[in-house]
Amino acid sequence: MGLVFMRLHNAIVDLQTVGRRLGGLLIGALLIASPPALGQTSGDPPPLQFTAPQYILGPSSAAVTVIEYFSDTCPHCAAFDRLVFPDIRATYIEPGRVRYIFREALTPPPAISAAGFILARCAGEARYLDVVEDIFRTQRRVVAPASSHDALTEIGRRAGLTDQEMQACLSDRDALKAFRDRVDAALAAGVEGTPTFVFNGHTLRPGERIGGSIYQGGELTRAQFDAAYAAAAKRTSALP
Repeated sequence: MGLVFMRLHNAIVDLQTVGRRLGGLLIGALLIASPPALGQTSGDPPPLQFTAPQYILGPSSAAVTVIEYFSDTCPHCAAFDRLVFPDIRATYIEPGRVRYIFREALTPPPAISAAGFILARCAGEARYLDVVEDIFRTQRRVVAPASSHDALTEIGRRAGLTDQEMQACLSDRDALKAFRDRVDAALAAGVEGTPTFVFNGHTLRPGERIGGSIYQGGELTRAQFDAAYAAAAKRTSALP
């Protein structure tokens, strides 16, 4: 908890450089060398708009909107999901106090991160978060080259996808282009690490005092989330 942000990889996936295989699953995702690093501002284009489908929990009428930029291969995101998020969901989201928006970012290994997110979306909106949490639970196997294929295949099957459907998903030019657009939007929003949290338009940054503690970056503690919520409830919501 409270570890320094994992710096996101300064790379975007590109379907044109297909060539990596995880066993029988084609991952249409390799790196190109010249995209901007996360957080770069000089010469950046205007921020891109996030469009549906986003993955949202809680009502639009909630007093506080929380955005979490996260990655399926980020250990800090997995720790937050396991240790803190269940309490937040029960205390804030289910009672309608928070509208919680998940936005995808990219961390190493980038081909695996892209594949995991694309599989989650192929499983459908109702199963998206289940697939992401399954990746979190088996993250060590997912990111290890020797076991990535088996781990992702097992996760896809548990979500009800056939091997043929997974092959089609991971070879889908449009799906990878859409993922690249989402990562571009995170870059343009100034996201520098995962997880990054935005409370009613205010992005939490390392070194910021939250309640009675200094935020070190990465996952929030429950007490820090409570303090950030209280402060955000006094501000007008704004979605970046």
